[in-house]
Amino acid sequence: MSENHLAIVRQNVACTLSYRIGNHRILPSSKGDFDCICNGLTLWVGILLDHDLRLEPNAQEHRGFIGRVLKLPWINGDKVVDLTPLFVFLDDLDASLIEELSSHAPFKGAHLLREIEVPANAGVLVDLCRRTIKTLARGGVSDVLAIKLLHQTFCFLKKIQIDRPDLNEQANADFINFEQGLENACGILAKQGTISVISEMNSLAREHLSSFTLKPFRPKHGPGAVADTSVRCWYDKYTHLRTDARIDYLLGRDDLGTTADYCPWVMSEKSSRTSRYVSVPKTWKKLRGISAEPVELMFFQQAVAARLDDVFTTDEWWKARVNLHDQATSRRLALTGSLHDGFATIDLSAASDSVTLELVKSVFKGTPVLPWLLGTRSTHTICGDTKVRLLKFAPMGSACCFPVECIIFALAAQVASDRTRLSDLGESQTVRVFGDDIIVDWYAAPHLIEILEMLGFKVNTEKTYITGNFREACGVEAYLGNEIQPLRYKRLGFSQKPESSPTEDIATALEYCNSLYYGGYHETRKYLLALLLSKKYKLKNAYRSVGRYLPVTFDGGRGTLASPLPTNFNRLFKFDRDLQTLVVRSIGFRLRLMSPFNSLEMSELFSWIKYHEWQLSHQLGLFDSDRRWANGWIDLGHFSEIDSRLPLGFTMTPTEKWVVWSHHNSLV
Repeated sequence: MSENHLAIVRQNVACTLSYRIGNHRILPSSKGDFDCICNGLTLWVGILLDHDLRLEPNAQEHRGFIGRVLKLPWINGDKVVDLTPLFVFLDDLDASLIEELSSHAPFKGAHLLREIEVPANAGVLVDLCRRTIKTLARGGVSDVLAIKLLHQTFCFLKKIQIDRPDLNEQANADFINFEQGLENACGILAKQGTISVISEMNSLAREHLSSFTLKPFRPKHGPGAVADTSVRCWYDKYTHLRTDARIDYLLGRDDLGTTADYCPWVMSEKSSRTSRYVSVPKTWKKLRGISAEPVELMFFQQAVAARLDDVFTTDEWWKARVNLHDQATSRRLALTGSLHDGFATIDLSAASDSVTLELVKSVFKGTPVLPWLLGTRSTHTICGDTKVRLLKFAPMGSACCFPVECIIFALAAQVASDRTRLSDLGESQTVRVFGDDIIVDWYAAPHLIEILEMLGFKVNTEKTYITGNFREACGVEAYLGNEIQPLRYKRLGFSQKPESSPTEDIATALEYCNSLYYGGYHETRKYLLALLLSKKYKLKNAYRSVGRYLPVTFDGGRGTLASPLPTNFNRLFKFDRDLQTLVVRSIGFRLRLMSPFNSLEMSELFSWIKYHEWQLSHQLGLFDSDRRWANGWIDLGHFSEIDSRLPLGFTMTPTEKWVVWSHHNSLV
């Protein structure tokens, strides 16, 4: 049974004295990171065993494969385990796989293992790849299934979220060097060809942003950290908001009142307009840089971003090109593009950091949004011990960063499409943008790449697909019209003991179980499900078993466990006389503010802040939900993804409630 073997693997990896990734060493005393690695390696082994089972070996062959897997040097409980060779090997294999998929030739896997350095004692992985290719050749599996199995095996551990202090110094240096390099990028905007492109983009911006208005004006605080490290929660953001002369000027110019109208607790201290550079894990070998913005700038950035979003959802021209709430159209186009060469997907490296201030000034010149984009941006950032003057418009972390880059890339793509449109295609054009994921018609892609490079952007050629059978955009990876994107493990802090676990780990494990179920990795799911059901959560002063209260449904929606037979026989039922039906006791999850409010004075201030927020969010004309729902708008919130970060100062807590039970063995 693979489930029992995975339990043995978990025991072995827990006995390791330390793990090494790059120059960083993870000890058992670093409990969160250590448990994350142990769980990740255990589940990856389960992926290997399920991969082998999907190739339908006989019982003896599978037992032999299990024996070889259990001898892998990374999971046998050695004193010190260096994971770097394994991660590099898996990355190389996946890059080779994607390279072969992106051609027009049918996938056969013949070049998968060429020119790849195989680490010691990794022969079992090589044999698994070769057996998959041989099984494909004799028709034992389809090409899509073979690709999914290989891609899942190679990618599962790529985005593991481990604290890498050894990368922080390099990340800071890269940020400063990149910022200094933007001086050259600003210079190329003065070239004649670039001036022509920017002029066309500006004409489009003036035409299609003419409906932009700041009214109704709704500033609000973002969910993340801010530049002031003394701010620990949502509540502190109101009491630490400083005054800013530029924002006061803009408010007065547009007859929007004063800062005190939107935050009566504003401090008299002046804003420094200086953000704080923060690096967070992106992949096992790379950090992602984000900006913790000054609280007063973020407060008003959110208002500008909301008004831009209103343009995207109401203006027909923008609705056809940008949607910040729904990526379904981009995903559909990527699937279609992989089936034939009608659409190209283009990806950029460091896209948001490459949007320079000069480019924004040039593109948005003469539009009503430009003064507010300039008036709410940070002018400097603190990176390590260095204060840097920003030449980019705004780093990731600014609320205006994402919508502004969407606008710039949509305009650039439209210029490329207009210049290259074939007369025999009529008026048909395709431009779709979500961040740096750009989709255009095949004929416009080469010229768009030229335009982007003229504007100072770097096209990521490894993730840009103009021809071939593969496309990638907005989380979907498509091969000949089929979705092949794998489950990528990020973090799970479960320990071996069936003790109380953090609610966010329970919620994450639940989503992993559902993803494994739909991916067909049933033995791995079985192990993780047994681990999940053995956990307990604390509600008030009592500990409850997850297995007793976890709701099970056919589809796994709304925080439930997906199952082909959701009987829920072990649950607590009762008959509700008011509803005249059975109801079942279920566990749910909600966000709770961690900061305590003990004194009467602080409690009253907290209530006033909540009331003030309610007033701001219920201004006349601010939100027309009927109109937006009619246009297919869906507010997914900030926490729809299983690995989304919690808002600053909040924690996820369990709740219990009685839920209506239908006669079809599913929750209503």
